[in-house]
Amino acid sequence: MFYPPRIFFSKLYKKLTMENNISTIMDRQGIASDRPYKVAANVAGNKCKQNLILSESRLYSENDWIFGGKMDKKRCGAYGVFTVTNDLTKFTKAGLFSQTGKKTQVFLTFAEAAACAGYGGATRGICVFSAKFYTEDGIWDSIGCNLPVSFTCHPQKYFDCICSQGVMAENSKLSLFEKWDIWSLLPDSLHQVMFLMGDRGIPHDYRHMHCFGCRTYRFVNKEGQRFLVKFHLLTQQGVLNLSIEELLTQKTNYRKFAQRDLYDSMKKGNYPKWKLYIQLMPEEDAEKCSFSPYDLTKVWPHKEYPLIETGILELQRMPGIDSAEVNNCGFSLANLVPGIDFPTSICDYRGKTDYYLQPGAFFRLQSAEAQQRFIRNITRELVQVPEHIQIRATARFYQADKYCGEKIAKELQLGIRLIWEEIEWQKEADMRVLL
Repeated sequence: MFYPPRIFFSKLYKKLTMENNISTIMDRQGIASDRPYKVAANVAGNKCKQNLILSESRLYSENDWIFGGKMDKKRCGAYGVFTVTNDLTKFTKAGLFSQTGKKTQVFLTFAEAAACAGYGGATRGICVFSAKFYTEDGIWDSIGCNLPVSFTCHPQKYFDCICSQGVMAENSKLSLFEKWDIWSLLPDSLHQVMFLMGDRGIPHDYRHMHCFGCRTYRFVNKEGQRFLVKFHLLTQQGVLNLSIEELLTQKTNYRKFAQRDLYDSMKKGNYPKWKLYIQLMPEEDAEKCSFSPYDLTKVWPHKEYPLIETGILELQRMPGIDSAEVNNCGFSLANLVPGIDFPTSICDYRGKTDYYLQPGAFFRLQSAEAQQRFIRNITRELVQVPEHIQIRATARFYQADKYCGEKIAKELQLGIRLIWEEIEWQKEADMRVLL
């Protein structure tokens, strides 16, 4: 029997990790293959294209999200100006950052991805942004979301995570079973889940949320020196978030509310602003880090790599014909300019895979009240899924923070011995899983 990639991956996980038996892998046509589930991508992505599961999952994702029209008419955007406040010629030869006070035209769009797309009910999802900078050296596209980390670094696993956020045909509701089945199987998704299920999981609107470029870029200056760089757009309107209870009381769906808030504000002359900050690391220091700076599931500690203010992005003009100018505008990470590119080791994150250190540290940074809200958000959803998924997910949280795991287990009435047994299995599986 053939399953869609998102179900297929879940059912195949234990078989691959524990038995190492890959003879039953099938494609969408039910044709058996002896190729294992393994992503060994180079920068050009050539090896990724040869991977059976990756290709099948990419095909399913593209058909479901692009040709299925789920992203159609879901975006809103506006034109603006980026003004440099800090000369970065010491770090990059990109003309965009070459002079304090320099202005560059920008087109910025917002959209709901994952759970929010195509669903008007109360749920959590990721808000994405796309920025197109019209620089003197060409067009630079930057893409990110409202959270500083991603679900995973693996291309195929990412498609599984996105597809798991779809709605069920029989009742047009999100499948919590499918979502938590995937999340609990992927230990690298735990950091994203910590953010998503916490207070920052539902931004009040687009104006009051930060925008993070999760990917690691590279600056190259005129002398050829190379620096790894992270980009952060921090809102100047203040951060506002919604609780799930507040979202339930909204009379209109989230997308329409956020879009109307953005445009109504601009009509009144309240033009939203974001400050662009960067974090820098000399490329040769990457090997010395306790974590991989290329890993999309990790953040760079601000104490070690402080934020450097770079400029201000201000939205000033709404598009004339929204559906044409916004939805027909394409963005691509391949659109780069001299002085800004991707490091050659962008896929080299293996060997530094501590899945639980940063998620646990993030949980302990929260106030006691925020921790309790997080636990309530988790248990509100987990109580609706089968017990084996509850145990698997709780074991992940326990490994990140013992208190968090124990509280979730207590709320779900799960025996702590079951959690310990699952943790032992997960440790062995995580070590043996094929990357």
